[in-house]
Amino acid sequence: MRGRPIAFGFILACLISGCGRLESPPPLPQYPSTEEALALATAVGDCESRAANQYDNQQYKVSELAERVVGICTVQRFRMRQAFHVSLNDPEVDLDDFKRAIDIVERERRARER
Repeated sequence: MRGRPIAFGFILACLISGCGRLESPPPLPQYPSTEEALALATAVGDCESRAANQYDNQQYKVSELAERVVGICTVQRFRMRQAFHVSLNDPEVDLDDFKRAIDIVERERRARER
């Protein structure tokens, strides 16, 4: 008889606290395949090269044009960030994107001078 109140108390405590619910761990993030990653990176690079060529009339400083290129290609950059589960508001990644845009603007200017 003494075991029944203890068992009943245990069952009641489990029901209240949720012992019966076993939650599965959250699924691991899915990353793109190699082909998908290459397609995303190519889309960003193509957009930045096109924008650098389209808007560069040699009147802008490299940094001004790089800012414009980053703005124009925001959609492609955000798609790539989402695919790799990178924060859309990460200042370090924003700085890396800006530096890459500067490199692309400089590369495109050198290519046109040849």
